[in-house]
Amino acid sequence: MVCPVRREAGASLGVVGTDKSRPESKPSEPDLANTSVGKRRRQTSSPLAFTPSLRGRRSRFRAPHVPGSHMFSTSPLDWGLVLLYFGFLAAVWAGALRRRSGALDYLVAGRRVTLPALVATLVATWYGGILGVGEYSWRHGLANWVVFGVPYYIGALLFAFVFAKRAREAQLYTLPDLLDRAYGRGPALMGALAVFVVAQPAAYVLMLGTLFAAMFGLPLAPCILAAALLSVFYIDKGGLRTVVLTDQVQFVLMYAGFVLSLVFLVAQHGALPFLRQHLPASHFQWHGGNPPQAIFVWYFIALSALVDPGFWQRAYAARDPKVARNAVL
Repeated sequence: MVCPVRREAGASLGVVGTDKSRPESKPSEPDLANTSVGKRRRQTSSPLAFTPSLRGRRSRFRAPHVPGSHMFSTSPLDWGLVLLYFGFLAAVWAGALRRRSGALDYLVAGRRVTLPALVATLVATWYGGILGVGEYSWRHGLANWVVFGVPYYIGALLFAFVFAKRAREAQLYTLPDLLDRAYGRGPALMGALAVFVVAQPAAYVLMLGTLFAAMFGLPLAPCILAAALLSVFYIDKGGLRTVVLTDQVQFVLMYAGFVLSLVFLVAQHGALPFLRQHLPASHFQWHGGNPPQAIFVWYFIALSALVDPGFWQRAYAARDPKVARNAVL
């Protein structure tokens, strides 16, 4: 089962200071004054670690001017891993150059994607908004599970049992192809426009550009441009096949990062007792201090999973209808 959170991928990365005047029943920021985060904040004049901005005549990246402080690790091992990953992308691109791809291979990877590969590419794609969901967890705590977890699990279940096998059996390439078969060219063109709007990767490019800005201390605008070029770099020649290949590596890196981060944080700060001591009580409530309508509206938004182009394309690319259904489950 996958949890699509990318709708919040473009959420702001800023963190607002604690407002002790607000009642605890409302969403509030955790009191981290005695933690390592709070200590680092007191060293700077701004509560924001960094503020990427495109407003004004010049875009700039404002980092805290603290001697010895860095937004990104200076460890040779960390930078070596980054360079190794970029080298892997370059190797994938070079391999794609030597391969001729027809429409079948480019759009749906020859319809030969196996169950493990399909699971990895679905998870890597739908967990692409991890920065946005991280901010929501910071602000509202466990409510993240009932906002970005349960609703999209329901949407994914409906897709798996209702559409996944049918999509693979249809032997098509895209959602507009399905509309063209059922309703003709006009609705198919309208569907293609809708898919373009829904699937545009602006949020992902912004996130990657923000990370580049944090890593290199460069202005945000050229970092966003570099992120867009990098994304095109490895899919231009290989299509979905290269996406599936790189998604498998990203799947491993993502979960390895989760596990290492969890182990490190528990070792440094402790587990549940630390959280209860430093977080407001609303973070442990199912609604996170939000009104019920702000929670339940996501159960309607999550139904967009039924027409998500990423699901349909990967269902088309599955080795067989059973793989298409089981990969979503």
